[in-house]
Amino acid sequence: MTMEIKITVGKYLSEEKDQILDILAQTIDNKGKIHVKAPVGSGKTTMIIELIKLYPNKRFIVLFPQISITEQVKTKLTVLNIETSVVNSETIEKVIEKNKVNPAASQDKIFLTTIDSAYKLIDAFEFESNQTVVVVDETHTFLTAVRENHTRSVDTILKAGFPIVGFSATPSNWVNRLLFGIENFINVTTTKVKSPVISRTKIEQSAIRTLAYNIVTENKPLTVVFTEFTTTQRDLSVRLKEYDPNITVCILNADTKTSTEKDTWNYLMNKDKLPTGTNVFILNSVVQSGINILNPKIDAVYLFGTFDPFGFAQYLGRCRYYKKPFRYYYSPYSKQIGLYRGGDEIQDRIDILIKLLDAPEDDFARELKDLMGDMIYEDGDNNLIVNRCMVAAWFFEKLMDLGGDTLSKAVSALFKDVEFMEVETIKGEVQTSAKSKAKSRATGKAELIEFIKNEYALIIRVFKDMGYDYSEANLLKTINTKFGGRLATIPTLKQRFDTLNKMVELMRAAQMTPHRISTAAYRYFDSDKSDEVLEQYINMSNNTLKDVSEAIKYFNSFRKSNSTIKKALKVLDGYVGDTYSAKEWKDMVYKLLPVLNKLPGVTANFYKYCLRTKRSNGQLKLVGINTSQKDYIEGLGI
Repeated sequence: MTMEIKITVGKYLSEEKDQILDILAQTIDNKGKIHVKAPVGSGKTTMIIELIKLYPNKRFIVLFPQISITEQVKTKLTVLNIETSVVNSETIEKVIEKNKVNPAASQDKIFLTTIDSAYKLIDAFEFESNQTVVVVDETHTFLTAVRENHTRSVDTILKAGFPIVGFSATPSNWVNRLLFGIENFINVTTTKVKSPVISRTKIEQSAIRTLAYNIVTENKPLTVVFTEFTTTQRDLSVRLKEYDPNITVCILNADTKTSTEKDTWNYLMNKDKLPTGTNVFILNSVVQSGINILNPKIDAVYLFGTFDPFGFAQYLGRCRYYKKPFRYYYSPYSKQIGLYRGGDEIQDRIDILIKLLDAPEDDFARELKDLMGDMIYEDGDNNLIVNRCMVAAWFFEKLMDLGGDTLSKAVSALFKDVEFMEVETIKGEVQTSAKSKAKSRATGKAELIEFIKNEYALIIRVFKDMGYDYSEANLLKTINTKFGGRLATIPTLKQRFDTLNKMVELMRAAQMTPHRISTAAYRYFDSDKSDEVLEQYINMSNNTLKDVSEAIKYFNSFRKSNSTIKKALKVLDGYVGDTYSAKEWKDMVYKLLPVLNKLPGVTANFYKYCLRTKRSNGQLKLVGINTSQKDYIEGLGI
């Protein structure tokens, strides 16, 4: 039986602390499950701490979306003399060892961990279900920020039968009801917190330049910009400094928070404030969940580009004391929302996968795992399990990268308290050196090509030293570690240090990522130093590059020896040279993969990457079949 309790507070949950804790305690004592929905900044983390204090003899496993939040909460618990262990990939072995030496005397009561590590922690200890409580902070991240082991952790928690308490300002019906099986809900509303109001500006051209120009001309002491992509963060920073070389800008993302902006990140985590001395902070999803920005005076908050509706709503609550309208800037070229029925549609596809895995033919189940990749995982007993969170995330991608009216409609449908103002449309013709910038980029590309021809061996060496982290922050760190500092007193190392810093300058001028530079050097070397291959790759459009990257990812898990795929390829090979409409080709693919056409992405990706077509008189001529990333790239003429 579903229970839903509505509670009204002025600003904070603490105003009705006793009532909320009493309801949570009843649920915990009955080994039930309950979810608390409360606005961002209403004190959900404080309520988690109060709940822990209420049960001094119980063990708590508290799940957070990112490890940095666990350290913040541990600090608060330590002040209260509550013994706490932070569990992540680096500490889990030490925690296990510590608690197994003398379980009766030293076993910790409070474990602060991430979703990824939860199943390992529970598997390592025999937690008693009547003495253990699981708290899940930011439950929506089981849909919006899924990683491979999320489902494994959920299944481990449910199997153990622990009582569960969830918290989120932007809860997902699918996560709560269908993933965790929660039937009890507390919905908290506030009366003294102003509902967010968003002004909307559609920029028809030069959107990033226009935003930068507006920020600089307004000349405010403190501006915050939320945007999703690191490339946008970098581009905006460059444009801001074009207009005002003296402006101070801080970019915070997953890369910079542990490198160039480590001190800024630590200050934000410890003080819940952005440090003084910086004019513009450009932030992405690293601050989306569980981070508070309590600066008393922020002059303007912008949201720029495309978002998912849950993430957009989360950003609106980050700057706690900001009272002015938020400013949403976007270009008109954003993804349109497709048919999406939320939790029901997700669960329908999960049920299909479960039924297929339960089929009596074991060989087919193994074949299915080859096709579905990380959407199916193998448990400790060699059973194949549907990775429900990964399947849900695949469907949630329909709501990712939305912009403009589409985003506004999605946010309004999900969050009734958000108010959007009328759209203002501007051309975006601002005082900018756009032509000179385009010329500069073209010059940067040309110089970069010559640079790679001369220094490809050094580039390859540096990127090998970087491991698999191709961020700009790690590139700068690697250059400095290998050739900078005291090492730069050695003439040969100083020369390499200067050479690589020149590469970074050219990379920025050409507006390219380190990963693209690395790949270009490897391609040049592997092609027997072909100038044509190098030039084609450097001058490739971002859209084409994205298609190639997605194709490489697809073919890495592609199994052409799979009997279903093998049969389909053989049939299609007989159609090479034939011409049909796009719909007819798609229908043919669906008929060739009858068992799989309802599974997430299998047939759509097969059609997209395996059929090499060429437009002819308004239709598509099949000119070949791709069975590898090499085939796909050759089909593009690269």
